[in-house]
Amino acid sequence: TGAAGSVLPNPFVFEVVAADSLPVPNVDVALTTSAGTLSATALRTDANGRVSSNLTLGTGVGSVTVTASVSGVPNATGTATSVGGAPASLRVET
Repeated sequence: TGAAGSVLPNPFVFEVVAADSLPVPNVDVALTTSAGTLSATALRTDANGRVSSNLTLGTGVGSVTVTASVSGVPNATGTATSVGGAPASLRVET
C-alpha cells in the first residue's frame, strides 16, 4: 500500500521454479501493471530464479495488479493498493 503517485518501498519479486520446486535461472520474464509504472518490464531470472521491479503507483486510487508472464506456464500476479496522496492544492468554492 502506498500513496498515489509514490514508489512502493519494496519491489515486486517473482520466482520461476521447476516442477521439483527448484529455482530456474536465465528465464525471460515480462512484467505488466494495470496502473502506474514499473522500473523494469523485460527481465531475466537471476541465479535464484528471481526477478524484481519497483512500482511507481499511478495517480488514481484503488487496487493495482502486477502480472509476470513466462512462456509455457500460467501467469503470476501480485497486488498493491494506491491510496489518496498528500493534498496537492486548496481551493475555495462559494
